[in-house]
Amino acid sequence: MRLLGPILTHWQWLLEIGCLWVAFYGIYRLIRGTRSASVLAGLALVLAVAYALGIWFDMAVIRRVLETLLVSLPVTLVVLFQREMREGLSQLVGRRVFTGRRTQAGVIEQVVGAAENLSEKHVGGLIAIEHTQSHRDVDTGVHLDAEVSEELLENIFAPRTPLHDGAVWIRGTRVVVAGMICNNLTQREALHRSLGLRHRAALGISEETDAAVVVISEETGRLSLCHKGQIDRNLSPDMLRERLIAILLDKPKEKSA
Repeated sequence: MRLLGPILTHWQWLLEIGCLWVAFYGIYRLIRGTRSASVLAGLALVLAVAYALGIWFDMAVIRRVLETLLVSLPVTLVVLFQREMREGLSQLVGRRVFTGRRTQAGVIEQVVGAAENLSEKHVGGLIAIEHTQSHRDVDTGVHLDAEVSEELLENIFAPRTPLHDGAVWIRGTRVVVAGMICNNLTQREALHRSLGLRHRAALGISEETDAAVVVISEETGRLSLCHKGQIDRNLSPDMLRERLIAILLDKPKEKSA
């Protein structure tokens, strides 16, 4: 019975550590894909290891300090990661579970309509529609949080405007960022000469996330779609709509005869 007491006590400590890990992981899921995610992961690892060592070696001072910190930790995390948590919650709300297929289909129609109009005017554009993964360069743009519409997208990419050369990031039914600077272009060498920086940026995004990235060429007006490191070029508006539906609404793409 004397041996049973310490074992049960250690199991209680392990349960407490497990609860802390669950809390940290929940916050990490909210801010996943942002620069702060790695900071939170490192902080959680350091605190968990320190607390475990304090318990195992009976370091009373370290345990007391850590327990005091843990009391104020939730408030501290909210203050430090308030923007990331807000975006994470917005991402959860924006998913198809809450928005529904009809709403997502409406977003696709707005994007295709804007892409068609920009194509006819030979106005370049890059529109990324988030599927399940965010992108680390989202923090580089101008935060809008505006409802997706053809008019908004066309105005953003209008020539000689501040946001013209950047990318638009759509999450759920909202344009969350415009003028996003894509820092990681694809490093693939075997690409057609006609593919410029916009296409390389779109491929870079599609290699790091599962977003559907629409590109409108400024030189030719042609429409392209990048997804999971692959690019479909010279798409008609109807073909673009079909591809987006297949990706974002999980409908299998029809095979050509």
